[in-house]
Amino acid sequence: MSGFVWYSFGSDVTGKKLAEALGYASGKKAVDFSNHKILLGWGCKPSEKFNAQKLAQLVAERQLRIINPPASINANRDKVAFLKEMEAHKLPIPGYIASKVGGTEALFQRVQEGIKKGTIMFPLIGRSTFHKGDPFFCHTEEDIRSAISCMSDDIHQAYYFRSFCPGTEYRIHIFRDEALSAQCKILAKDPVKACSEDLVAKLKKKAAKEEQPIEISDGHLEWMAKQMAGELISAASHLQRSVKRGWTYSDWPVDRVPDEAISVAMAAMEAARLDLGAVSVVVDGKTVRVTNIQTAPALTNDQLGLYVSAIRDFAGADVTAKLSKKAKSEKTASREEEKAGVELISRIMRKLSDGISRKNAEETLKTLGE
Repeated sequence: MSGFVWYSFGSDVTGKKLAEALGYASGKKAVDFSNHKILLGWGCKPSEKFNAQKLAQLVAERQLRIINPPASINANRDKVAFLKEMEAHKLPIPGYIASKVGGTEALFQRVQEGIKKGTIMFPLIGRSTFHKGDPFFCHTEEDIRSAISCMSDDIHQAYYFRSFCPGTEYRIHIFRDEALSAQCKILAKDPVKACSEDLVAKLKKKAAKEEQPIEISDGHLEWMAKQMAGELISAASHLQRSVKRGWTYSDWPVDRVPDEAISVAMAAMEAARLDLGAVSVVVDGKTVRVTNIQTAPALTNDQLGLYVSAIRDFAGADVTAKLSKKAKSEKTASREEEKAGVELISRIMRKLSDGISRKNAEETLKTLGE
């Protein structure tokens, strides 16, 4: 018996690393989960063929334990639904106005109304509900109309506008009721340089795709891109905290993250019915707002180790990582004893969580004492 990490096309890099570190099987498609003890959802995308009823049955029969339910991961993809869920649980979020289909005149009117009522305020960020494509930063009603005009080209996507949240942005990695690690978004590169590099990369990619080589030197192309970049950044770089504008997430001590931010992050995970992920929160003075949850975040090696350790602790003795021959040969008797103790405690904790009689509880405690 083993565990299975279920990832998707967009989360396969970290998904494979996580599975390898845990010694679990992995893949992008659903499998026969009855062959496993643990199912770990990592940004997975359940297809129409996915048998949710069978999965629920395995859980009810205590044959399978799930970390990050696939249904919750799928629901979290729709960011408007995510904001509504946070709102329903009275968690602080930025004001937003959503559309049902594409960009329309009706959406423009709703945004205008929202601004008048104070539901949302400039600057605004316009995005597709599934966060596909680049965001639209709007500072005027003219910007909103231009953004909606672009949105109207794609009638298959729904969009929303939300208020930009000023302040310090943290990404807090949560596993159940524990903050594993944190990151803070910082400006790491000159915004114009970062934007021009992104433009050059996009132009080259487009030219290669259309098999139309760019007939100017790289130096000239970079010079042109730099001029364009300066014009494209229509607001201070701190208003567009994007990697394409020179921003990045930097490791940050958890004890330096405001307590309220960590509390809100944990509450957001609970509201979204998720066990693990990275919660984005913005702190502005005493105000904390949750803006997103990633169910398959990018991980540093250190963060990967923290996730692996937390998952193993939760999974208990039913599933353990497959050790290499070298690791096996280096295990000592004391390590075996320690492992036995961990297994015993894991079994006891599962018994307690399942609910047992007072007599059995006393016997369990006696066993622990021995």
